[in-house]
Amino acid sequence: LCILHLILHMALVPFVGGQSAQKGDKKHKNRTPLQNSYKAASLVMNALLAVIGIYHFCVTLPETSIPTERIEGYEDLSVLPAIAIAYNLWALPMGLVIGEPTEMIVHHIAVLIVGCLAAFFTNGFRYHAPFFFGLIETSSVPLVFMNLFRENPDLDAKYPLTSLATALCFAISF
Repeated sequence: LCILHLILHMALVPFVGGQSAQKGDKKHKNRTPLQNSYKAASLVMNALLAVIGIYHFCVTLPETSIPTERIEGYEDLSVLPAIAIAYNLWALPMGLVIGEPTEMIVHHIAVLIVGCLAAFFTNGFRYHAPFFFGLIETSSVPLVFMNLFRENPDLDAKYPLTSLATALCFAISF
């Protein structure tokens, strides 16, 4: 994940370096290359979790199972909480470095705790992992693009229909 972030950081610096807002616009503060590459790496991880979650939710999970299986079984689905743990172990310190809001820092800590419960405990409720660690992340993909338009008013003005489409995709997926 750190290597992915470094590659994205180096690739994005020439294109989206520190640009974002016009001078004097306090609502839309300038984003640093580190913040932009953090968002890009998060986009990749959220998309990965969403794809794996959707696949398992729609293809591999049986429609019916007994309650004890849902609580104790499905060890093969622990890959989703494992990815969530890895991502949030990276996102927590990075969020502190780039100045993420307190709510997001608390979110990273909460996902780490829930991920550890699902990945390492015998009663891990892994039957529900494709939904809670994967399918839910689907809305995070259009959210990244929606925030890109919100933080770049010039981009929003240049592509208003695309901005609207990303906001609608987020609303529908959320």
